[in-house]
Amino acid sequence: MKIAVCSPISLTNFSGAARFLIDAANLLSYRGHDVDVYALPFGPNKTISLREVQNLLSGVTYHESRGISIRTDVAYVNYTPIMWRRMKIRGKKIAGLHTPLILPRQHLVKTLMHPHDAGYEWYTKTLGFAVLPPLLKVDLMLFDAVHIPTTGFRVFGQNRIYEIPLWINIDEIPNRNIPKFEKFTVLFAGRKTWEKGWSTFREISARLIRMGYDFDFLCTGEGTDGVNGLGFLNDRELYDVYQRSHVVVYPSIADVFSLLILETASCGVPVITTPIDAHINQRFPILYAKSPEEFIESILHVHSLWKDRPDEYRFWCQNLRNSARKFDVKKIFPRFERMLQETASDAQSRSEQKESAGWVEPRLAFCHNSEKTSRIQRMKELEWAARGLNRNLKGLTLDIGGGKGYVASLLEELGCNTIGLDIKPSFVKHMVKLGLPAVLADARRLPFRSSTFDQVTCFEMIEHVDKPEEVLKEIKRVLKDDGLAVLTTPIVNPINSVIDFARGERTHISVMRLSELLRIMQEHFPRITHKPIMVLPIPPSLFSRYFWFETRNFANHIWVGCEK
Repeated sequence: MKIAVCSPISLTNFSGAARFLIDAANLLSYRGHDVDVYALPFGPNKTISLREVQNLLSGVTYHESRGISIRTDVAYVNYTPIMWRRMKIRGKKIAGLHTPLILPRQHLVKTLMHPHDAGYEWYTKTLGFAVLPPLLKVDLMLFDAVHIPTTGFRVFGQNRIYEIPLWINIDEIPNRNIPKFEKFTVLFAGRKTWEKGWSTFREISARLIRMGYDFDFLCTGEGTDGVNGLGFLNDRELYDVYQRSHVVVYPSIADVFSLLILETASCGVPVITTPIDAHINQRFPILYAKSPEEFIESILHVHSLWKDRPDEYRFWCQNLRNSARKFDVKKIFPRFERMLQETASDAQSRSEQKESAGWVEPRLAFCHNSEKTSRIQRMKELEWAARGLNRNLKGLTLDIGGGKGYVASLLEELGCNTIGLDIKPSFVKHMVKLGLPAVLADARRLPFRSSTFDQVTCFEMIEHVDKPEEVLKEIKRVLKDDGLAVLTTPIVNPINSVIDFARGERTHISVMRLSELLRIMQEHFPRITHKPIMVLPIPPSLFSRYFWFETRNFANHIWVGCEK
């Protein structure tokens, strides 16, 4: 199986997600898969060089450039909103959520209340608070599956979700009694950002020093006042520092799954962290603290155990290592590999499903879709119809009036096996060039057997046909029992008349009143849902979107979802 491991952020930052992607690529290659790693040359804090990244990949090629085109059976993408789209991926796609994109409300409030401390994170989270929820709802629907390393996180727009934790190779961490540092040592090994608790750790260390405690405070990377820096550490060096430290403090307020806590527990070192869902869901016997005062209290508790009750301290350390075994690579990685295989297998069965549609020689008549609406608008319409009829978008789909293939390609990305249909030869050729199956045919005489399709879409088309009821009759015929049809069309309204006159539009020959359209729809479909809207006459090219609101009295457009 050909697998692409993709990251919109350069792996040279060597973050926890980057380390996971490198490890996953190596394991997949070891299992006999054809693996390549792709990344865009963006991201802060370059920690290692490109050569070092390639050296960490065993027999796997690393590609990093601004423009990447990928053809693969399945791609695993370290999901970053919008940026991942710069990687042109042809094949099934899995979004790996390794950053807390849908953040807990308490984290957002805490970040927004500290603009000076949070720095650049204040701007990104403020933007995320306003933009990310609706953006993710659309963006994640373009993936065939989503991988979340923990439970309890809500994902919009996805039916196939894999909750698979990250893993660690316990055998690589020696279970030996490495002597601890002579002086009680408190270690911070996270990224030095406010979100990961770096400022909290500095406050904790400063307070303990002022209180007269003779502790050593260490951190990876460069140090600061009162905290000694260890520089860059490879995995083995990091594990050695973990095992020699007495406690690890990790005041992070945003995580999906903490690889740091997993590594620390595997090394048998007590951890003090924040009680957020991602940390609690890992279910380790660790300590939780919400404020610097609570962190200081917990550190002093660990110090007391180590100094006065060493047997209890050693028992705790051994219990941590034992509890980490549930995340061993031998138990977790097969689930990750199976996720890739299941997602890729859907693509392999695609051609067989399309051949069963029973195509016949197409016949020609007037019927075309001018494709005036954006992909995001179509996504909203599809999602609205599926939600209104309590349906999932899946299976064999026919897109009538396919135009240049925008909707058909969108349906393919949503996991539907799609056939485009249009009257104009140039549009059909364009869809074929995109790799989409396309038919040159008349929507009033569809060249397919009855009860063939799970879904039929017909966007902005029936107003171009002199007898739209014949199109609706054919849609009903080719739909399977309980099949779903989604269509949109303009309706009679003075605004539409003015716009059509100004544009010289002469092909809208069957624009109906709302009541008339609903009557015809109800004659053919027993169950329908509809949404009358007012589309404002603002050119979408100015803002890359349409502006509309739901209304019945002033509607000039309608969305209709119907079930056979």
